[in-house]
Amino acid sequence: MMILHFSFKSSDLNSVIDFYDRYFGTRVIHRFLRDDGSCYGVMLLLGRHSMLEIFEDWAPVPADSMAGPDRTHICIHVADIENSFRRFPAEAILEPIRRGRTDRALQFRVRDPAGNQIEVQSLDDQVRFNCLTTVEVDALVKLCRATGSDSR
Repeated sequence: MMILHFSFKSSDLNSVIDFYDRYFGTRVIHRFLRDDGSCYGVMLLLGRHSMLEIFEDWAPVPADSMAGPDRTHICIHVADIENSFRRFPAEAILEPIRRGRTDRALQFRVRDPAGNQIEVQSLDDQVRFNCLTTVEVDALVKLCRATGSDSR
């Protein structure tokens, strides 16, 4: 397991993207797009396999989005998503396993006892980050799967 990304909101998406690019050398690897093609969030690559998700804090969430109205969460990558899902009690589960709307990542959501939202994700060969080539996506998935092997 490993922390894959943190997600937070911004009232000025472009200035936050510029900040992380300028001071941390991030790269946009995925844009979250509405059906009309407008962007409501981005995934930034930080280093070799860590990521930041940033969403507009004012934008309505698409109806089929798993993000929920708050969007802030931590994402933990696991190698075996089915086994991880079975370990949670029903009352902790917010969303069952399904593919992400735009990136196609396998994921489910839970809440910890303090109410914090956790996205549990497993990257596989169906993941698509729309700002990376297929070769770059495959390399990132391979790195995450190797680094994020489940320890339990």
